[in-house]
Amino acid sequence: MDAVRSWKQALAVKDGRLVFIGNNTNIKTWIGQKTKIVDADGKLILPGFHDTHVHLALAASRKQWCDLGYPKTLAATQKAISNCVKKAAGKSWILLTNPNTAVFPADGPELKFLDNIVSDRPLVINALHSSFANSPALKIAGITNTTANPPKGIIIRDPEGRPTGTLRGTAQDLLYKHVPSLTKEELAKNFREIMNELSSYGIVSVQELSGRSRADFYGEALAKGWLKVRVRHGQMLLSGAEAPPIVSGKEQFVINARRYQGLWLNAGTVKIFVDGDLGDKTAALFEPYLGENSKW
Repeated sequence: MDAVRSWKQALAVKDGRLVFIGNNTNIKTWIGQKTKIVDADGKLILPGFHDTHVHLALAASRKQWCDLGYPKTLAATQKAISNCVKKAAGKSWILLTNPNTAVFPADGPELKFLDNIVSDRPLVINALHSSFANSPALKIAGITNTTANPPKGIIIRDPEGRPTGTLRGTAQDLLYKHVPSLTKEELAKNFREIMNELSSYGIVSVQELSGRSRADFYGEALAKGWLKVRVRHGQMLLSGAEAPPIVSGKEQFVINARRYQGLWLNAGTVKIFVDGDLGDKTAALFEPYLGENSKW
């Protein structure tokens, strides 16, 4: 990483710090009787990566969801959904993730688009700040023409007031409390697999941004030796439609921050939601979104 972009052959580390970079000849002066020598066989060695925005516990809870692969077109999205439906044969719910919301209309996919793919089982597509559900999923969740929008959430409706299946913000909570969740053992297994995956990519530390309740989950992972990357936990001060008063939120934040302040787990960072997301058009703007009447 110098001005002439020179390449080196060898490096030396002492007491956790890089102390020398050179070639295979002059590195020998750093080799002692107790030196551990690692031959990378000519492969490229890079510093560890630090991921500043992850949701590892959430990823563990949704590891068994079918990945749509962020399709580039609506037709490709339809094909990806159909493939996931085939993979979910025999399952009570069809759970999908990683859509490309840009291929949908402004208010999300039409209800008939999802119902035409599958209408006999509940289907849910999660896009983090928004979710899309078919008619069976809406029915199980009890979301109807008369269902009120929760605080900081909106149920997108057609001109007749019928839900279209698109749920923004905290309106998703109305749906997800009915979606089957993993057992504690399944969640732990998925989390350990994710830890191994991060290590394989050279990721050595992450900043996890999630609710305060996740702090104890990471505390348990630390105690059981599951953590393979350093975790800085940004606790969400407010979360969901049933968020606690700000005072109690602060108190729990302080408890977690004091409990977890080590090298491998530090819960001293805060996450605060100000508004939504530009991609899902839930962000608060000074001017309406182009070509439509903003609902936020």
